[in-house]
Amino acid sequence: TRKIDLDKNLDRFEYENVAVEAPIKVFLNGKHLATVMASPQNLAEMAFGLLIDEGVVPQPGDVVNVSIDKNEVWVESRRINLDRFKSISAGVIVTSCSSRTDFHRVIEELKMSPLPLEQRVEASDILDMAAELVKRSVTFRSTGGVHSAALFIDGAMEGFAEDVGRHNAVDKAIDSCLMKDVPLQRAVLVTSGRQPADIVLKAARCRIPISVSLRAPLSSGVYAADLTGVTLICFARGRRMNVYSHPERINPLRTI
Repeated sequence: TRKIDLDKNLDRFEYENVAVEAPIKVFLNGKHLATVMASPQNLAEMAFGLLIDEGVVPQPGDVVNVSIDKNEVWVESRRINLDRFKSISAGVIVTSCSSRTDFHRVIEELKMSPLPLEQRVEASDILDMAAELVKRSVTFRSTGGVHSAALFIDGAMEGFAEDVGRHNAVDKAIDSCLMKDVPLQRAVLVTSGRQPADIVLKAARCRIPISVSLRAPLSSGVYAADLTGVTLICFARGRRMNVYSHPERINPLRTI
């Protein structure tokens, strides 16, 4: 990870821990119920809670066995709510707001041609954009209950949105630019939420080369950014930020 601190004139690479997100397959009575994008710990508890909380298994006492094989959880139950099983079956539940998507399609999209790397941006400009996002997030300041996203072209904000869902905010900000035929090849996406793979892929699909967040990345987001050529920047707050992929787009700090 490339860590940049303008106040300390610090620009160096350091090892940093990133929260791990992995696809966990849950099987119920031998049939694949769902793939859950989750932290790969306490998998028995996760599967048990999913089945009870979603009403797939009527009562905790119905579960007779839970076994784990790597990133697969196999559950046996005396009773199953078939309607609830069918509504969830073979879906993918991701960490971000419990939205669902086709995991195999996401993996295929990671094979898209990587974005070109010629764009260069100053670290100070990135942090100015992050500060502008915070300044514009009026609804968040008054409610604390929304996410925000903005698109910048050459430092100027061209699209902005707030929404209760982080995906919705990103979609609205991007679409506001697409509807105006704003070219996105030199755009910078700045968001308030964490960065899993599905958020990074929104930028990659639109050929947006730089994705910035005020919050943390997830391992899937770093992986997706690395493969698609997106420069992923997180913890962009105040005068500091961390660059997790393709740091060459961010110009080195000038030595004092």
